[in-house]
Amino acid sequence: SDDVHEPGSIFVEVHSMSGDTVSIRVAVTSLVKDLKSSIALLRGIPTDCQELVAGTMVMRDQELLAAHCDGLATQQLPLSVSLVTSLDGPRELMLRNPTACNLGLKVALLEKLALTASSSNQNIFGPIVGLVTESLRDPQDCVREAAAKALAQLSDGPDSKAFAAAHACLSEGGLVQAAAVSALGRMLKEEPRRACVVLCPSLDVPCEHTKCAVAEALRPAVAAGERRAILALCACLHDTSVSVRKAAGEALSEAANAPGCELAELAVLARLSHPNPSCRRSAVDALGSVVRRGSGPALAGLLERLAKDDCPAVRSAALRAITFAAYLGDPKIVAAIVRVLECDKEASVRGSAADALGQVAEVGQRVATDALLYRLKKDSELFVRVRAKMMLLRLGVDTH
Repeated sequence: SDDVHEPGSIFVEVHSMSGDTVSIRVAVTSLVKDLKSSIALLRGIPTDCQELVAGTMVMRDQELLAAHCDGLATQQLPLSVSLVTSLDGPRELMLRNPTACNLGLKVALLEKLALTASSSNQNIFGPIVGLVTESLRDPQDCVREAAAKALAQLSDGPDSKAFAAAHACLSEGGLVQAAAVSALGRMLKEEPRRACVVLCPSLDVPCEHTKCAVAEALRPAVAAGERRAILALCACLHDTSVSVRKAAGEALSEAANAPGCELAELAVLARLSHPNPSCRRSAVDALGSVVRRGSGPALAGLLERLAKDDCPAVRSAALRAITFAAYLGDPKIVAAIVRVLECDKEASVRGSAADALGQVAEVGQRVATDALLYRLKKDSELFVRVRAKMMLLRLGVDTH
């Protein structure tokens, strides 16, 4: 842009190891150490823990930043700098007194610890694993997540110190347990059956954070068609926590077009009649994510929800799921959706029916276009009329 190089200033883009970029404007007379001070204010990383690299050159504290800007001003380009967090010193500080490190420094150090530990000797590797494991107990979400990623990188299999350390944390409960699950899920990504054995028992704990983490960690197992993972996550569709039900449904979506698709579909179908409407909706949403096109059992279950369920949110969810299950132009499905569009008392459901009809009906299918035209002219709710008009246009019908 035109203001990248304002007179008397230098625009700097600082790229960290995690992929984040910070943009800083400094005076043209600034030294490298002045830039480090600005980074310390923005990222919380002490200046003596920073190493800056421009191109392939390590930048020295007493150098002028302008010395690294040759040709950039005339091309209107910012100075691009890579930030490498020094491991020496701060690592010793974390080993001696982890609470003395600020948030930004902890995350940056955990990233670099994982990258450098593999080349460390065994005298250093053990304390590093201990340090990263202890960071799973940090009160800050971003530090625990960084620790989980680092611990996974430090593991070379179920017999490793890192795996044993993460597994031991499963017994601690709460957010620590959730972080340990996240680490173990990464370690066992290529071993879906073992992941089920290690992680499924944690779905029985009361902590919703842990159960959400297990659902996320079991995604590869679901994609591989692991029966235990699919059935365990289907059971979570009846969990009291909305977050857990959502996480389970999203994880089950991995079964779509995968070896476990039919099992997932049948297992979710068995959950559609739960007495709690919120649980029924979660099951319907999950069914929509795993259903096979043209599946008779799934369509029968969804049509039953559409006709009989007393909860508008469940009926709307059933309409969305039907669009994934029905073949284009199926007369039985189109007729069922038309009945909802004509008769349902809830405007939100009629709007969903209009959307579904526009996606399921074929161009020129008269029963669908007639129903949408009637809603466009006669429905009492503007929302429904707007949805009907949009779907008519999608079907190629002139509404003027």
